Amino acid sequence: MKKFLFGLTTCAITLTASFACTTALASSSVVESPAVKIVIDGKTGTYTNTPIISEGRTLLPLREVLTNLGVKNEEIKWNDSDKSIRISKDSTTIDLKINDKNGSVNGEKIDIEVPPMIYNDSTYIPVRFVSQSLGKKVVWDGSTTSVLIRDEKDYNEVKDLLEKSNKASESIEKMKIKMNADYDIFSDGKNSKMTAVIDSETNTKTLAMHMNMTMNTDGKDIVTETYYCDSAIYMKNPLDGKWMKTPLEIGDYEKIIKDQGKSFSLKATEAMCAGLVIKESANPNEIILSGDVYIDELFKNISTSTSANTTKIGLDKFNIEMSIDKETYLPKGIAMKMAINMGVGSESAKMNISAKGTYSDYNGDFDVTLPDSIKNSATEMKMN
Repeated sequence: MKKFLFGLTTCAITLTASFACTTALASSSVVESPAVKIVIDGKTGTYTNTPIISEGRTLLPLREVLTNLGVKNEEIKWNDSDKSIRISKDSTTIDLKINDKNGSVNGEKIDIEVPPMIYNDSTYIPVRFVSQSLGKKVVWDGSTTSVLIRDEKDYNEVKDLLEKSNKASESIEKMKIKMNADYDIFSDGKNSKMTAVIDSETNTKTLAMHMNMTMNTDGKDIVTETYYCDSAIYMKNPLDGKWMKTPLEIGDYEKIIKDQGKSFSLKATEAMCAGLVIKESANPNEIILSGDVYIDELFKNISTSTSANTTKIGLDKFNIEMSIDKETYLPKGIAMKMAINMGVGSESAKMNISAKGTYSDYNGDFDVTLPDSIKNSATEMKMN
C-alpha cells in the first residue's frame, strides 16, 4: 500500500511540475464501449445506451446522437417496413438502412465502412459517417478514448487561433509561471487531500530554470527548491536543507528546459481544434478557449512516471480553459480539471485534480542564475 500511495504522490508531483484502449476487434464482433466519450462542441455528452464498436468503428444510439448534433426529432424518419432511416438537416438528406453498407447523401450513393445496426433493441448509427455528412469534423483521440465532433468552420477558427498563439510563443525565451493545484485522493475508503504551489522562472536561451514548490499533505508542508543549470539538477533536500547535484546528459537536460519553455502553449492538434470552443470573456482584451479535452503529452508523462508502481491508469473526466491575450496572442493563464483512475494489483484509487496557472514576464528583465554557494556546496549524485 505504501508503494501505491507513493505512486499516487509521484503522479501528482509529476503532473504539477509538468503543468505549465481500444481493444483490437474481430471484423464481425460488436463490443460495448462505455469508456468511449463523445465530445460535441467542447462538451462530453451522456447517453442512455452504451456506445458500441463494430469493425473498429464507433456507433452511437441514433436519436440521442442526432439530437446532440442539432437534428430535430421530426427530421428523423424511420421506415419500419424496410428498416431504413432518413435524416434531414438544412440542405442535407442522409439515407441509411439497417445492416446495409450502401448509403446516400443528397441522392449520391456512398459506401459506409460499418452499417447501421440494431443492438439490444436500439438503433445504432456510425457516428463518423453521419457527422461528416452533416458537415462536421470528426476526430478520434486515443489517449482519452474520445470522439470529438465540431463544425468545420469552428474547427478551423480554433486552429487559426492556436497557430497564431504558437507562432507568437516562438519568440519567447524567458517567462515566469505560477501554478496552484488541489488534489483529492480516494483510496481504501479514505479521502486525503493535497495541495501544491509552484513558482518557476525559465530562460530557454541560457538553458536555466529555477523552481520553488510547496506540497501540503494532511497539513504538513514539503518545500523543495530546484535549479537547472549547467546540464545538472540542483535540488534542496526538504529534510536536512542540504543541496544535491544530479548531472544529466546534455540532450536530456536540454529537453527538460525546452519542454518547460513550451509548456505555456497548446499545440494545434486535431483534438485541441475539435474539442475547444471560443467563449465570451468579461475582459475585452482576452480570448477564452474551453473544452473537454486533455493535453496528450501530460497524460503520457503521468503514465510513464507511475509505470513502476501502477498497472492501470485512465482518465475519467478532463477539461481545460485557456486565456489568450487578444493583441499578442500569448497565453495568459490556463485552468485544468481532471479525474484519474489508478490501480496497483487489486488496489485502486481515484484522484480528482484542479489546477490553475498564470504566465507572466515574457522576455522580462530577470535572470536565472545559480548562486555560487549552492554550486560549491552541492553533493553530487549519480544517475542509475
